[in-house]
Amino acid sequence: MQLNKINIFFFISAFLTLLVFGWWTKLLLTKNEESWEYKIRIFQLEQKIQHTYIQDQDIKKLPEVIEMRAEWHQQQNFILFQGSFFLVALLFGIWKIRDAINKDIDNNLARSNFMFSITHELKSPIAAISLALQTLNRREFDTSKRQELTQNAMEDIERLSFLVDNILLAAQLQNYAPHFQPLDFSKILSDLTDTFSDKFPNAHFKFDEVNFPPINGDKQSLYSLFSNLLENALKYSGEKPEIFVTLELAQDKFICDVCDNGVGIPLSERRKIFDRFYRIGNELTRKSKGTGLGLFIVAEIVKIHGGTIRVLDNQPKGSIFRVILPQNS
Repeated sequence: MQLNKINIFFFISAFLTLLVFGWWTKLLLTKNEESWEYKIRIFQLEQKIQHTYIQDQDIKKLPEVIEMRAEWHQQQNFILFQGSFFLVALLFGIWKIRDAINKDIDNNLARSNFMFSITHELKSPIAAISLALQTLNRREFDTSKRQELTQNAMEDIERLSFLVDNILLAAQLQNYAPHFQPLDFSKILSDLTDTFSDKFPNAHFKFDEVNFPPINGDKQSLYSLFSNLLENALKYSGEKPEIFVTLELAQDKFICDVCDNGVGIPLSERRKIFDRFYRIGNELTRKSKGTGLGLFIVAEIVKIHGGTIRVLDNQPKGSIFRVILPQNS
């Protein structure tokens, strides 16, 4: 509602500004036309005083009038040029102002969404851990039940730790100093897919480990990059996630695809999803968890390694996140 009011106010202001500008240009042209007519009348009066009155149809052929006519055309062209220049400048200014307003609104909305999401994301695991510990403290359970409650609490702690690590990493990325070293890229992906497979037994993760030459990369950030991509794929893949990871080396560049069978990402959203705090939809009605930092971290780490990332459509459904990293960053 607030956004609609701002847009309506902006368009009304822009319309009134253009209306005033058009009136000003028309006034200048009218005054220039009147100036021409006055010059002709003065010239006719001068001719009458000199007893050489000339008819209107003949006066335009006189050298003095031709010269005045040229000056008038020059003045007319100058007014039109000046008006066109200011019109373009005005339209450009209006566009820049509207763009700045929209960016400010988007940033405020993203921050608001982040506050909603981070509050929920922090509160949920803390509440679950607290409940598990209180339950263990108040009642006696057999070994299997105690292990189950303990395991649930540990999973919530891991989730909380992952969230805090992401928040800290997002804050540090502006001044992040990577430590590049030769790494087994295939092993990194294999370790991560095995970890996610153990952690989420209802999801199907697949990666075929292949021997490749080492990549020159930052170990911590590469683990974070692909952890966030796997987490994102899992989050949006529905009840039976199927996530496939592939890796190949072509022309000194590693190409890694993280494929899921989720809902996919609309074309209009594919550039925005890598912005800080950005999440598709409204935070109050969204079902999926998250803070809007995961894909921002992914994009920044790819940039640190001198690579690129693209979002493609998977078949028959879902998305493919394609990360291309140089072998020697």
